[in-house]
Amino acid sequence: METPWGCAKELAEFLNDKFGEYDEKEPATRNSYGVYAGFLPKVNKAEEMKKLCPAIAIRPLMVEDGYKNTIAKMVIYAVVFDADKRTGCESLYHLLQFIRYQLLANNPINKRYQIKLTEDDTMETFIPDEQPFPFWEGRMDFGVYLEQPSNTTAILKMKRAIEETKQKEGK
Repeated sequence: METPWGCAKELAEFLNDKFGEYDEKEPATRNSYGVYAGFLPKVNKAEEMKKLCPAIAIRPLMVEDGYKNTIAKMVIYAVVFDADKRTGCESLYHLLQFIRYQLLANNPINKRYQIKLTEDDTMETFIPDEQPFPFWEGRMDFGVYLEQPSNTTAILKMKRAIEETKQKEGK
């Protein structure tokens, strides 16, 4: 069964493969991009964070179970390092655009995880005004359809009851 955490891990693997295909590197540090399921690292010193950049984390933010669908609300956090106060944000915009393009151009991801895009449901990219210079942060939010859990015991009981009713009616 598909799980929200399994979805995050598979999306991270997919994006890592795409970064590898294009040999993408962060311009300021020349570090390779790496995506992982989980949370962004929390460190106290800028030099420690610089070693971890670029940092890209994907995780489920929430899960909505509806009558017809189960949707995992996914969030991607991205942090890059660039000490250029004027144009340093460009690497963040490039990174987010690369991720956005790969997810949308290859939807459904691995023929398994369909990103929910409708008139009312979109993929949103958000870059806050307040930035922790020399680091630049952005976020992407989107929904992914998951296999909907069902109560198989209840379904089997209903199916048996229908069959018994048909037998009693002689059908």
